[in-house]
Amino acid sequence: MIIGIDARALAFPGTGNARYLHQVLRYLIPLRKKDTFIFFSHREIHEEYSHLLDFDNTVQDTHRSRLPGLLWVQFQLPALIEEYKCDLYWGTITMLPLRKTTAQMVNFHDLNPFVARDTMKAWPGLQQRLLIPRLVRQADRILCLSRTTDQHIRKYVSNVDPSVLEVVYPGFEMPDIKPAKPRSFQKTWKDFLLMVGTIEPRKNQKLVVDAYRLARAKHRAAAKGKYRPLPPLLIVGRKGWRNEDFYALLQSGDLEKEDIFFLEGASEAELAWCYQSACYLVFPSKHEGFGLPILEAFAYGKNCLLSDIEVFREIGKGCRFAPLGDAAEWARQIIEIADPAVRKREAPRKLNMKDWSWKRAARQVSQGLEQAHHHYRARS
Repeated sequence: MIIGIDARALAFPGTGNARYLHQVLRYLIPLRKKDTFIFFSHREIHEEYSHLLDFDNTVQDTHRSRLPGLLWVQFQLPALIEEYKCDLYWGTITMLPLRKTTAQMVNFHDLNPFVARDTMKAWPGLQQRLLIPRLVRQADRILCLSRTTDQHIRKYVSNVDPSVLEVVYPGFEMPDIKPAKPRSFQKTWKDFLLMVGTIEPRKNQKLVVDAYRLARAKHRAAAKGKYRPLPPLLIVGRKGWRNEDFYALLQSGDLEKEDIFFLEGASEAELAWCYQSACYLVFPSKHEGFGLPILEAFAYGKNCLLSDIEVFREIGKGCRFAPLGDAAEWARQIIEIADPAVRKREAPRKLNMKDWSWKRAARQVSQGLEQAHHHYRARS
């Protein structure tokens, strides 16, 4: 089978979509040695993921484009799919060509355009709300990142065929790269609170910054001359959208005098160092399809302070939860977890690596490819 892949996520290192696709392909490609995988992307694939092209059964399409991703998928990609005679196209980041010429499988990491409208720009959000129902109904297989995403699709999209939906949780494995101190490492980065994610409204990082500043003030006021600083707050991410003022504040370095630091564009090795060196993960998202940093924190033996949303309740057993928008409660919990004795009592959940392996995820994706191909042939 010739399988076309939306490889656009691999153009940007460190994002959740890139890390998910990279890890699945590491196992999927050798698992399906008789198949040929065509990597389609209108941007260059980042060198961090280029080793995937070393497999004998992978081909990189060399066409590039300045078109935005949505337009490229709809107006240029269909011709490329036909040129390579693909038997199946896998839309890895919630997008498919509306002109369907072959079997189609699509990943849905979340349903943000419906459940988190306020975190998206108006026009892209409207586009996706118009497109998603069509994509759901035309796909031969839909891989959902969580039960929550599965339920949201059923709730917000009418006439969906439930038999094409499947939950495929991501996995985690300790990276085979040596953790490396970030280029901008500072000596104060010890036992810090870690926050990982693209700088955008949905990730809600500003809530934690506000809460941390409040916690710092309350902690100092309560110290009565015996002040012990809170653990620093390290924010790891890259520029997203609709958060220009907050992003500029992080970049300015003005928050560093308050022990709040920003690490932009961390490599996989630097991110591994961050998890290894942190004392706690703080994850305040307004909405997520899954929340891969939670698994990563567990694997490194770290616990999490999470926003109280349904998908985090689904996967974050044993974690702390705080309500969205309540900076005072986040501040209170930050002060609590600053105490090493409290952290010691809160043993993080231990992962069963067989249940949460990327190899398991790749096998499920492989089965999805077969089911999508069979479904398309049966329809045809």
